[in-house]
Amino acid sequence: MIFRWRTGLNRFPLSVSGLCTIMVLAGSFGGAAQAQLQAPFTEVALNRGIVYATGQATFGYGVSIVDLDNDGDLDMVAIGNPNGVVGIFRNNGSAHFTQMPVDPSTPRVMTASGVAAADYDGDGDLDIYISATGGTNVLLRNNGQLQFTDVTSTAGVGDPSGIGYGVAWGDMDNDGWIDLFVSNYTQPGASPSRMYLNLGNGTFVDILDSCGIVDFGMTFGGTFFDWDLDGDSDLYVSNDRCGTGQGNRLWENIGGTFIDATDASGSGACIWSMGVATGDFDGDQLKDIYITNLSFQGNKLFLNQGDRTFLESSQVAGVESFEYGWGAIFFDYDNDSHQELFVNNAFGPNKMYDHDGVWPSQEIAATLAITEYSRNSFGVAVGDLDLDGDRDLVISNKNERIRVFLNQEGQTRQWVRMKVEGSGPNTFAIGANVDIRTGTRRQTREVVAGSSYLSQDPYTLHFGLDTATVVDEIQVYWPGGKTRTLTNLSSNNTWTLYPAESLGDGDHDGDTDIDDLPILAGCMAALSFEPGCEIMDLDGNGSVTGDDFSEFVRRYNGPFFDCDANGTMDSLDIVGLAPGGGVPFGCQIFDPSLGGVPNGVLIAGQPLILGKLGDGGVRLEWSHVCDGIGTDYAVYQGTVGNFGSHLPLVCSTGGATIHELPETGGNRYYLIVPTNSVREGSYGVATGGERPPAAGSCYTQAIASCE
Repeated sequence: MIFRWRTGLNRFPLSVSGLCTIMVLAGSFGGAAQAQLQAPFTEVALNRGIVYATGQATFGYGVSIVDLDNDGDLDMVAIGNPNGVVGIFRNNGSAHFTQMPVDPSTPRVMTASGVAAADYDGDGDLDIYISATGGTNVLLRNNGQLQFTDVTSTAGVGDPSGIGYGVAWGDMDNDGWIDLFVSNYTQPGASPSRMYLNLGNGTFVDILDSCGIVDFGMTFGGTFFDWDLDGDSDLYVSNDRCGTGQGNRLWENIGGTFIDATDASGSGACIWSMGVATGDFDGDQLKDIYITNLSFQGNKLFLNQGDRTFLESSQVAGVESFEYGWGAIFFDYDNDSHQELFVNNAFGPNKMYDHDGVWPSQEIAATLAITEYSRNSFGVAVGDLDLDGDRDLVISNKNERIRVFLNQEGQTRQWVRMKVEGSGPNTFAIGANVDIRTGTRRQTREVVAGSSYLSQDPYTLHFGLDTATVVDEIQVYWPGGKTRTLTNLSSNNTWTLYPAESLGDGDHDGDTDIDDLPILAGCMAALSFEPGCEIMDLDGNGSVTGDDFSEFVRRYNGPFFDCDANGTMDSLDIVGLAPGGGVPFGCQIFDPSLGGVPNGVLIAGQPLILGKLGDGGVRLEWSHVCDGIGTDYAVYQGTVGNFGSHLPLVCSTGGATIHELPETGGNRYYLIVPTNSVREGSYGVATGGERPPAAGSCYTQAIASCE
């Protein structure tokens, strides 16, 4: 029995007459006219520091664009240079690249073909696997700062007898450790494809013979994707020349072993299959499959019908191509919320099929200025290299330089990116699915590691939003069945989607404790919800409020002290030490009832940290509200954990006092410290113009004098 996460996804049947009507309308005033208005791509590789030429391998090379140094922008891994050097290029955030020096210990891969990066050891950064058509495949462990160590032999993934092509990572058994499928173009005397099971200790074991997959030979690639939406990674395999008569196969994952679902699903193709693209091409939230082929047969498009079957629809969709196709990929180049299809060709121009929601698609590559330098193209990857809100193209041409086409469409429509935080050692959430809704428009994406032909796209998921400025609903589905629903995320931002168990842990140390409190306070004090505060949005409503604070208290596992002596450990009683063992926070409460500015109640002689303040700052009132005797205080401004090196901004000596505190900037905060330089007394503090607490809220203070 198939467990379905989503309901209502079956497609509605179309009559033949209705389909013809749609095709006539599309041909009359559809995507072709719109395409003329789109800004083109610009080829910039040399100007941006990408100087890397490939060799003459018959079946070309792949390319990967991922964030190797975790700095928020996309770096590049290029392979195929005749001298075997692996090109690792660091992005400075604006699509200007620097090639990193080659470590002498890094092997040269003279017959490199495919490349994909994944965090196989669960340490939070991406490691690189490179397949080779002769000799040994290579696994490079990321040491940080774009430095790598060859761990191929230790890991047991070299496969020196294989003719390696496609590389795909996925968690086949949902144990959290990322497994590896390597496609071998099997011929007499060569090893079959490999399914490497990750043992979680830095090593792998090949289980192809025992996991249910049958190798039919001449395999160019495999792609992990969840075609049936049941929470695990299935595998689609592309076999050249009909792979000893068996063609492409769809392997359905059943609890970590695979069964052949090809015939029952109608997804088989007995062709000269090369590249494979998976994604939702027709916008019904179901995963479709596109396969490149030889020119005389045409490429194939299998549209998912939602009933565990596919329908071959390349002619209806207008994407047969009839070229010598290789890499292919679905992506929304113009941010209109509909995915387009880009196809690399070896002996003809590359193609871009513009899809505006109706068939047939319109081929517009020449209009977009991306046919230049084509006719010898194999690997392709897409991602936002310059962080301007649209996805750029990187193409690996045989016997030529890597080409980079920057997309100029970013200023014309809205977009959003979703970075899914993994759970356990699957740190990059490979296999996770994200559905979004803007109004009535719905879209879906999946985190895939190894795609198209020999290549890899980024882990962060990109959605074009057309004119929508808010994503109304986001549903996240992690491998294994965990889910979460969020709402009200603004456009033109990159949002991190955390699993429920990570929420509240602002410093990512595995605990929800006192060190996370300043982060929560800062997010509550902010004038708007911004990236960086997602981990404190515990109820997922696109804001950080008192409700999130209440949930934070429920999760809090730091020390408690009943400082108001009411016999109950509650939100007023969170107490502990500042980061680095500094001044104690004391009992604190943050209440964003005044337009997002927290009201602080200072209790029992302990200091209070107020978060970053904007819009003119905050009014601080300090008065004799309990016994009629004024209390001294000092106000410091600094960074959390580093107030001691700053002189006080304000130093008061008794009586009713009012001070206007200016806005803070950057990551600076206010620290308010009561003193006893005059006499021991009582005090209260309020912000945002509210009067100080009532007499019943005042407590005796006892802290060193203001000096």
